[in-house]
Amino acid sequence: MAEDVYKTTFERAAVGIAHVDLEGNLIRANSRMLQILRRSREELTGLHFSRATHEDDVEMDQQSFD
Repeated sequence: MAEDVYKTTFERAAVGIAHVDLEGNLIRANSRMLQILRRSREELTGLHFSRATHEDDVEMDQQSFD
């Protein structure tokens, strides 16, 4: 039950959500994130988050990640 609630919340969120592994590679993204980035799930999976981040935000996001 809890897993179903989590999955539904993740997919139906009004904001883009992505999970990354310890190296910063995308392991999953919700539908809204795919829409925002105009990419498919296959294109994003395994991609380092810095490659899917606006260039103005990469440094700040990298600092947060570190």
